[in-house]
Amino acid sequence: MVLAFVSSTASTFIVSPVGGFMAKTVKKERKGMASGCSQAANLAGVGIGGGAGLWLSNHFSYQVAIIVLVLAILFCTFALYYVPSVNAVSDKKILERIKLIGVDIKELVHSPVSLFSSIIIFTPIGVGAAQFLWSSVAKDWSVNPDLVALISGTMFGIASGLGGLFGGYISDKYGRWSAYFGSGASLAVITLLMGISDFVQSSYIIGVLTYGFMCGVNCAAYSTIILHAIGHGLAATKYALLSSIGNIPLAYMTAIDGWLHDYGGVKMMLFGETLIGFFFILIFLSIMQHYKIHKISI
Repeated sequence: MVLAFVSSTASTFIVSPVGGFMAKTVKKERKGMASGCSQAANLAGVGIGGGAGLWLSNHFSYQVAIIVLVLAILFCTFALYYVPSVNAVSDKKILERIKLIGVDIKELVHSPVSLFSSIIIFTPIGVGAAQFLWSSVAKDWSVNPDLVALISGTMFGIASGLGGLFGGYISDKYGRWSAYFGSGASLAVITLLMGISDFVQSSYIIGVLTYGFMCGVNCAAYSTIILHAIGHGLAATKYALLSSIGNIPLAYMTAIDGWLHDYGGVKMMLFGETLIGFFFILIFLSIMQHYKIHKISI
């Protein structure tokens, strides 16, 4: 339990420096692809890495699984050799650094686009909360447990990872807002179609995997928005701050989905996600249009 807690806590520390690396070393026109690769690794790693760990533990031993994990982590650290040097603010005292954080956050709030980007993180657009409930509601589609584990676990991770790469490409090619709102609307359409389709295994498989793919696209666009909003100053701190805030809508939408399911069944859960998604998309698209935010470059 102690080792699991320490390793899980340590893994969260990776978010800040990686965000700082992307913000300071990646060109503006490539931030989408950088975000896509980062999200693809995170999303696919959960499914593929978790599945691989269980397979190695069951077929060999947990010691073998741990050794493979350690080797994989060490192998990944070699990539740091190719990352340009990023110097921290080491000549400042602790109080001065805290003051710098306050100044940078103040500037973040005063920038219209950065403020808009920070606010939109609180919304449930494209958060994909249903991904945490697919295994619980699979019985409505008469899906057996083995298939549920495969589809909502490993295959979902692969689909979302591919979506992350595609989302990064779309963010660079057509703009982060197009990728963000487009993927959010697509997720709303997917839950709508799943709600009106026949509740059979094929609908579950296609729906869940398509949902996972679009979750990956949205995550990549979401990270790209953060990278453009934080700028270069104290990038790691601001990236970690906005990323952690982004967990808030994931938590409350998962709770809302669960409540809708318990109150009115799986159809109400699916239609609820659809209505909530479209509602916030229309609201924030209207705000962007009114204040011409999409025409402001940051």
